[in-house]
Amino acid sequence: MRKALLAAGTIGVLSILAVTLVPYLFEDRLIAAATAQASRNLDATVRFDTADVTLFRSFPDLELAFGNLTVTGKGPFEGVVLARVAEARVALDLPSVFSGGKVLVHSLELRDADVHLLVDAEGRANTDLAQAETTATPAEEAPGDFALDLDAFTVADLSLRYEDRAGGTNVALRDLDATGAVKVSGEANVFATNATIGALSVSSGGMELLREVAIVADVQARQDLATDVITLGENRLALNELAVAFRGTIAPAGDDVGLDLSIVTGDTPFASILSLLPAAYSKDVKGLVSSGTVALQGSVKGTYKAGADDHLPGFDLALQVVDGAFRYPTLPTSVDAVNLDMAVRHPEGGADLVEVDVKRFALAVGGSPVTGSFSLRHPMTDPDVAARMVGVLDLGKLHQALPAASSTWTGRLDADLDVAGRVSQFQGLERAEEGVRANGRFLLEDFRWEAPSDDAPMAIDRLAVTLDPRHADITELVMTLGASDLRGTGTLDNLLAYALTDATLVGRMELASRFLDLDAFSGGEEAPGDPAATDASKIVVIPKNLDLAVTAAADRVRYGGHEATDARGAFGVKDGALRIESLTLNLLGGTVGLSGTYTATTDEQAEVDLALDLADFDVTRTIEAFETLQKIVPVARGAKGRFGSGLRLGARLGRDLSPDIDSLLSDGRLRTSNLTLTPAFLSEVAERLGAPKFAVLDLSDADLAFVMEKGRVAIAPTALKIGGAAATLGGATGVLDRTLDLDLGMKIPVGDVGAADLLGKLGVAKGGLADVKVKVGGTYDKPTVKLDMGDVVGGLVEAVKGRVLDEVDAATDTVLAAAKKQGDALVAEAERQAAKLKAEAAKQADALQAEAEKQGDKLVAEAKGKPLAEIAAKEAKKKLLAEAGKQIDKLEAEAGRQASAGVTAAKKQQAKLLADAEAKAKSRTKAALE
Repeated sequence: MRKALLAAGTIGVLSILAVTLVPYLFEDRLIAAATAQASRNLDATVRFDTADVTLFRSFPDLELAFGNLTVTGKGPFEGVVLARVAEARVALDLPSVFSGGKVLVHSLELRDADVHLLVDAEGRANTDLAQAETTATPAEEAPGDFALDLDAFTVADLSLRYEDRAGGTNVALRDLDATGAVKVSGEANVFATNATIGALSVSSGGMELLREVAIVADVQARQDLATDVITLGENRLALNELAVAFRGTIAPAGDDVGLDLSIVTGDTPFASILSLLPAAYSKDVKGLVSSGTVALQGSVKGTYKAGADDHLPGFDLALQVVDGAFRYPTLPTSVDAVNLDMAVRHPEGGADLVEVDVKRFALAVGGSPVTGSFSLRHPMTDPDVAARMVGVLDLGKLHQALPAASSTWTGRLDADLDVAGRVSQFQGLERAEEGVRANGRFLLEDFRWEAPSDDAPMAIDRLAVTLDPRHADITELVMTLGASDLRGTGTLDNLLAYALTDATLVGRMELASRFLDLDAFSGGEEAPGDPAATDASKIVVIPKNLDLAVTAAADRVRYGGHEATDARGAFGVKDGALRIESLTLNLLGGTVGLSGTYTATTDEQAEVDLALDLADFDVTRTIEAFETLQKIVPVARGAKGRFGSGLRLGARLGRDLSPDIDSLLSDGRLRTSNLTLTPAFLSEVAERLGAPKFAVLDLSDADLAFVMEKGRVAIAPTALKIGGAAATLGGATGVLDRTLDLDLGMKIPVGDVGAADLLGKLGVAKGGLADVKVKVGGTYDKPTVKLDMGDVVGGLVEAVKGRVLDEVDAATDTVLAAAKKQGDALVAEAERQAAKLKAEAAKQADALQAEAEKQGDKLVAEAKGKPLAEIAAKEAKKKLLAEAGKQIDKLEAEAGRQASAGVTAAKKQQAKLLADAEAKAKSRTKAALE
């Protein structure tokens, strides 16, 4: 007995020692092995705050526990947390830990986890964490590798986000709880789980597909290790109130997968379908009064071929809704008589084999029925469509039947539409109209739509459309959007092909408005501190599959806080570009003529190539109105007067529609009227000359040519006035760096110079003009001025010479004018005589022609009734006419020769008179200068 007790005590002591010491003996090795395994297999950073090894919680297994475990990406996903787990526990097979080889994982537990799956715009996924595989034999496997043989796994309170920025798909789920097991045997793997998801939301392409749908799943699967075939048992899936059962097999075959699956709901309450619709779903589904049934059944059978772009397995789905009706207790109107008989079929093969048949759909809102049908064949190659819809729908009652969002709408829709045919037939109606059917009408009246966050509610008083095989005619459109109103008519061609494929929509529209507030469409005021609003693009994208011709007229247009009047234009939309064929409007007291193109295929960037004709603009109002002009011509601040301009403008526009100055290319001419400027550099010039009046630049009736490229404006030398004195200005300025590189030439009266240092050079001389050359550098804000008076006294001599030359020039002009007048008279007389000769020749030619005709007609008349004589007479007439023609040609040639000789002689005499006069003028000028 004592021996037995001693043995038992020894075993107990050893067990306690084992339970106590084993975790300490293996803790470092297991943690190191787990860390090494993660580092070896994942291109990510794995961290944890705490790690512990124990036998107490999972005996006889050894448990490895981690606290606050995080997996963070590297490379393009540097800093992006893939997973954060508050508590992770792994139960390990104790004998495998002692063996030093693979460590078997018996159970796994994750609690309070947050997973973020991300696919970036380039299609890279942050789940692509696997390191490059290495080839290793079993003998080379690193000690401490892990293998799964899960008797149980538990996931509690897991949240997951999936963002596919390349494909535009988003999935979010929260409150995922799951328990299950993976049983591994020599023949098969058996997987079983029970899972619940508190809320699942799915959106794709900006469209919300599911919103906070609750899910319960009971899944069982068996994988045959010999064939890899997966057999699904009686699996059940409940989405909100909709319960679905599915079963079948999944058979991998290389990269392909064979599928044989079935799905069925049986007859379920109509409310189960409503529970999935975001627009109609209320969390209190039990409060929904409904009737009717829904049945969904289908199968998938065939092969999914990896890498095959156009191969789908066969599938057959059928959905029936019978006598459905629902009404929310808090709403006054019900939706009744909902019936749907829909089937989607596809034999295995290309996607073009898909067939959609809606044999009948019907519903009634507030007693008003809408019925119809729809079928589709060959959706990928040449869609063959048959659609029918008849009914009158009171949109106000529809709004009263649905627990809609905060937006409200009312109106009346009356439709009777019947369309059938292949898209190719609608695109080529002039070749084949047989089998095409398209007729009906669409009338929307008194439609109002408004959302609390929208400052521009929409109202369509009347939209009337009639349909025939060739066109959809918009016979009347009367609508308002906020403060804007619009009226129009038009025709749309290729409408069905545009709706079903990427075919181009062709149309012609005539629009008119009393007032258009374009600011209401530009995004409005940005919320302070709201980065999403600040980053929102204001670019209007032009679709490539539009071919529209539009004529428009608006009495008033507001844009950018400015108002234009009497806007008239013709526009074209084609190939992703808006072509402004002609646009005129009145703005800021002037008139604008505009033509050119605006191209924007994405909301990241747009391009403009415009030709503008501006007339009679007030420079002060214009500069104050446009910030871009303040950047381009800051020298114009403080300017007064009016201007016009003909210019060409090309630029890239950013997301906020502001031009990229570096890309801005423009050239044109600036025409001014009573325009004065006071640039800072002229103030410096005036101060150096000691004459304040030279601080004012006078551009009255100037014509300034300029070219803007790569952020610099080049100005051609232009005649103008500064302080009443004649001057020229040219050079270049920098738009971005605001630099100046200008050359200014001035001829100023010496008496106007007030600077003492310059007067000292002038001495007692006070008359004449002085040439002043100014080099302007620096920037607009800090200009530098280099003043060159040259030899001022020499300038005075030149001034005296100038006065003498002015007198000589006046006399010379008189002599030259007299010579020119005499020469012009000689040439005019010669040209008059030449015209007279030609007129006389023409008169004689007419007489010869008439005489030949007369004689020929006489011969023909005399031979009438004598066949042979008639032939001879007609030939004789031809010869008479031919001979007359030769004489006429000779007569006209001689008249032309004489006329030309007379004019040539007169011009030679004119040239001699002018040459003699110029020679005398040069002789007088030389004598005067000496």
